[in-house]
Amino acid sequence: MFLTAPFISDFCHRFPSCCYSTKFKKDCCVIRKRRFSGFNIFAPSVLERSVLRTSSSRDDLFCYRPKSCFPVMSASESASDTKFGFIALLGKTNSGKSTLLNALVETKVAIVTPRVQTTRSKIVGVFTQGNSQLAFMDTPGIFTPKRRLERAMIDVAKKARQEADLIVLVVDVSKVPCFGADVFDETTMEIAKLCSQRKAGSELLLCLNKIDLVSDSQLKQVEASVIAGLRLSFGEIFRVSALTGQGVREMRDGLIPFLPKGPWLFESDDMTSMPMRSYAAEITREKLMLKLREELPYAIAVETVDWKDKEDGSIRILQHIFVERESQKAIILGRGGQNLKQFGMEARQELAQVFGKPVHLFLQVKVRKDWSEDVDYYKSWGLRYRI
Repeated sequence: MFLTAPFISDFCHRFPSCCYSTKFKKDCCVIRKRRFSGFNIFAPSVLERSVLRTSSSRDDLFCYRPKSCFPVMSASESASDTKFGFIALLGKTNSGKSTLLNALVETKVAIVTPRVQTTRSKIVGVFTQGNSQLAFMDTPGIFTPKRRLERAMIDVAKKARQEADLIVLVVDVSKVPCFGADVFDETTMEIAKLCSQRKAGSELLLCLNKIDLVSDSQLKQVEASVIAGLRLSFGEIFRVSALTGQGVREMRDGLIPFLPKGPWLFESDDMTSMPMRSYAAEITREKLMLKLREELPYAIAVETVDWKDKEDGSIRILQHIFVERESQKAIILGRGGQNLKQFGMEARQELAQVFGKPVHLFLQVKVRKDWSEDVDYYKSWGLRYRI
């Protein structure tokens, strides 16, 4: 099968998380599900490098693709037999989008912390059911940006609404006006505006999340307040608790009728398009964000700089933790390096469970004052640098 450069370029536009600078992403994997004793676990599947470069202006980008990145159908299937759709999860920060994504795909794809702005880029989680394949796009929460990185994060969410076949507006029902928090502030109305400016033909749906925090009677009031306040028309309304799992399966089943007909873009056992190097870096960043205080979690970045599969079946991973000041480095290291040792142990244990093999994780803390202005960092995560 011959693939033209424009096709590759268009693919990379729709899958920015599959396009990475060769400086950062030379050996990549995707998370793939395999069954073992009734449980879902992960197995890394090596990506093939496309022989064609993209025709975009971004320098030296390659399209890394699993076999599933192009339409996947068996001999007995056709595009008329299958359904596929991109589903963008939009909402304010801390509305529970990442937790919802993980619940919908029944796998931890996105890291989750109680802090706002945990998600920095678009995360794609895949779930296949029957003849339907759903590609969920978790996006950074909408807020008022101040720095370049924050503007790039918001840009991801704005672009997702133009890429998605379905848009799901996720609302935290515990923060609706009638319960003492102003959900209809300027940011919320900006989200409503973005939803109204979605691409032609895409459906808008509403997800009322965290229903475990309100009573049934309160939930009815919340629903009425949201519909009246946002002044949007929703094709369907889902009521879920992503944390407990209540209503999640019903929501996923309810999305299928809205999917357009077409071929799958992933294998049936693919769970995400995120490379393993990026996934490993995110797990480490999650451990840091869960323990660090105040503004320090937002001043760090984690990069996987080396990955080696050893002959004994284990994996050796070297990661750099970038901070902006020497004082921040001292906090992460802790007395005698104890903090860093604890972060590394927690990340290593989770990665070993995910990969199903021993992991040797080495962490180094480096001071790079302008890491958030480094264009290569933005490329590595599919973020626009100039906005």
